[in-house]
Amino acid sequence: MTSRTVRLALAIPAALLLLPAFQQARAATLTVASVSASCGSQVTVPVTIDSVSGLLAAQFQVAYDPSRLTPGNPAAAAGILTAGFSISSNASGGAITIAMASGTAISGSGTVALLNFTVAANAPPGPILLSISKAFVNDAATGTHEGAVNVSCGASGGPRISIGTVSAKCGDQISVPVVIDGVSGFLAAQFRVAYDPSRLTPASPAAAVGSLTSGFSISSSVSAGAVTVAMASGSPVSGSGTIAVLPFTVAGGASGSIPLDISQVLVNDQPVAATAGAVDLLPCGSDQDLLLSQGRVAATLSWRNQYNGKTGIGTPVKQLDQYGYFWFDSNSNPEVFVKVLDFGGSSFLVFHSALSDLEYTVSFKVLRTGQVYSFRRDAGSVCGLADGQTVKK
Repeated sequence: MTSRTVRLALAIPAALLLLPAFQQARAATLTVASVSASCGSQVTVPVTIDSVSGLLAAQFQVAYDPSRLTPGNPAAAAGILTAGFSISSNASGGAITIAMASGTAISGSGTVALLNFTVAANAPPGPILLSISKAFVNDAATGTHEGAVNVSCGASGGPRISIGTVSAKCGDQISVPVVIDGVSGFLAAQFRVAYDPSRLTPASPAAAVGSLTSGFSISSSVSAGAVTVAMASGSPVSGSGTIAVLPFTVAGGASGSIPLDISQVLVNDQPVAATAGAVDLLPCGSDQDLLLSQGRVAATLSWRNQYNGKTGIGTPVKQLDQYGYFWFDSNSNPEVFVKVLDFGGSSFLVFHSALSDLEYTVSFKVLRTGQVYSFRRDAGSVCGLADGQTVKK
């Protein structure tokens, strides 16, 4: 990787700018979402992956209570991040085993699979645990987080449309289900979902049909922080289930809970009750990340001691929003300082400089895009680097 520098009062040997880049591999995490559903309804459960690099294949198993959930056919479909992957699923003995693969590697965070279930009509209210195990990414074991289907049942005065609540991290691509409960003779619906445009960006198209409305035509439009959805079919359907899936990308540096408010709800041209949802944001980054520039850039560092062969991952210490440092063996001994500035334009201005002659590779991940840019400093060198061209926003 060739890096171009900006004109700054920092001495940088030209040879450093031609060093090859090296990207430190980092463990990804598979997470099953928690969604809400009613008795007898069809429900779609997203499975997301966090911070994967070079994803070519994945497999995992999700266990469920077969007395309360019945898998669909197929039991799983590809997600937004894995749209070009081949995927297979097998449901047996209260567990779904999913495998997926592609000839083209992808990187980033987002939805890798959508699990389809029908909730039993006599299911008692409460959470149905969805535990995930036997998880491998590119044949390497990976971390997991379990989810749930939160069931609520009871009499109502008519159908109700509800927005799901999903968990995500900044930079993730997510799928938010919209479900209907207890509809009869369903031919058409429309609704408007408001969101925070500073933290969520809709995909294009902004909505897709759900498992209950697979034969419907659907349209969506985006305006002023809201997605308006309309759908219709010539053949009525009845029951409960997912009628639409809303895909979003979470902004880099976003935090907190993002409300998804629903209004202007009509089913068969009649107003119906509706329940809002949310995107609950998990802390961005990991213990190895130095989050800078309002959480938009995550810096990580790997190092090697050429004198004894020891290697490791630098531990970050944030000083201000623009800069911080990494230590190697002792938290009282700063080794490499890193700085990220934003003066406008299409790239960040990044710096790294060492108080050591050990070899290291520092990587800057732009959370909005998932792109990683890496710079290596050879053993024995004591110079740093400034670059205002390579790390694109």
